[in-house]
Amino acid sequence: MNRPFTYALLCASSLFVHLAAQAGEIRLYTDDNFKGRVVVLRDTTDDLSRVNFNDTVSSIQVDSGSWEVCTDSQFNGSCERMGPGRYEVLNTVFEKRISSLRRLY
Repeated sequence: MNRPFTYALLCASSLFVHLAAQAGEIRLYTDDNFKGRVVVLRDTTDDLSRVNFNDTVSSIQVDSGSWEVCTDSQFNGSCERMGPGRYEVLNTVFEKRISSLRRLY
């Protein structure tokens, strides 16, 4: 392989790795402690009823990125920011009340 081509491949691969690291991913579970049905989202969802998860979330795992979760659709109601981590049990404001969420950049 010639040297400029190898360098170009190396640059491109490091760009894709960086972009993948920037992508957000959040897992929503219907029960406490990451049990029950699960949905994995990688993009903003202004109404969780579209994925049959409205008002069902009891625990959350944020794999990457920061997310804002809200109790009403269209990012209304009470909202909270969640960074990477595991949220085994949600507080009473959000327990079974999340209706929308968005990836924060």
